[in-house]
Amino acid sequence: MDTRTQIVITVALVLVLVWLLRLVRFRQLRGKYAVYWIGTIFILEIFVFWPELGQWVSDESGSVGSLIGFLLVLSGFAVLSLIHVAWELSRLEERGRILAEMNAQDKDSRSLREIELDDKNY
Repeated sequence: MDTRTQIVITVALVLVLVWLLRLVRFRQLRGKYAVYWIGTIFILEIFVFWPELGQWVSDESGSVGSLIGFLLVLSGFAVLSLIHVAWELSRLEERGRILAEMNAQDKDSRSLREIELDDKNY
């Protein structure tokens, strides 16, 4: 990977880091997700500043060039990120279902109490 490519990737990752910190500052992104993404940026920067590692990944995968190794690692993180997001969505969907059931039960119990009060008044 040549120096120009390293600089472009580093600038892009720093811009993403600034954007993430802005999202956390305005409470649009929770801290636990910010830590995950900052860790991802850190690992990608390791590959940028240590191109031999990218070359090794390329050699092991049968590809040519350290940039391909970097892109393979980036693709792996993308897949892991999608799996993580799917897991979080599933967890939140389950939580939403439970809250909806609790809300429905609460409405049912309120309706029964109102019927009982109406019966007592007559």
